[in-house]
Amino acid sequence: MFVIRHSFSNVSLSLDTLSQDNSQLSQYSNLTDDDRFMYKADVKSISEISDLTSSEEITCVTVGTTTMFVVGKQGWYYDGCTKCTKKADVKDGPFTCKCGTYNKTYKLDIKVCHQHGSGRFVFWDRQCANIIGISAYGLKNQMLAEGEDDPKAFPLSLDELLARTMALRVKVQPSYNQSSVIRLSEDPNLIKKVLDQIGMIEVVDQNLLFLLS
Repeated sequence: MFVIRHSFSNVSLSLDTLSQDNSQLSQYSNLTDDDRFMYKADVKSISEISDLTSSEEITCVTVGTTTMFVVGKQGWYYDGCTKCTKKADVKDGPFTCKCGTYNKTYKLDIKVCHQHGSGRFVFWDRQCANIIGISAYGLKNQMLAEGEDDPKAFPLSLDELLARTMALRVKVQPSYNQSSVIRLSEDPNLIKKVLDQIGMIEVVDQNLLFLLS
């Protein structure tokens, strides 16, 4: 009898969890696109994101302007699997994956600034391709056709990513000193909405400092 009661208890908990998940999904589906952009994210300025000391990853929404590329060992792309989204393993052969498929994929570290703050943000394939208007594979082939085979050479087309002010939904990764871009928007209304919230937070923080001083 104890085993039966225990089983019913587990079923009840599972149904409760399923009901909560369905409720959250329904709530999310009713949100506007702007509200989905902000959903369950902390609104922070670039300076606040840079000052985070916790090793825990958090989701934030901020606004900043892309200013320059942070050039690393990888260059501006990597060979990634088109099916499982993993990075290609050299041990499996010349740029192949265990899934048997691969492609050139954008991955760019960009310095993003706002007012006196700055930080390193990682922009991924779809975000870059949408702005530049060409896939990483296509851009690499263009370079090869022009006689440029240096994987670390940055083509001029990438400059389309710079000097752009955006609202950014990011996963902040303090352990890596970077923020990974989940979504971006250049909609001026959304940018203003985020900046207004950042402004209100900064006013509250200043008032608290005044009261504590």
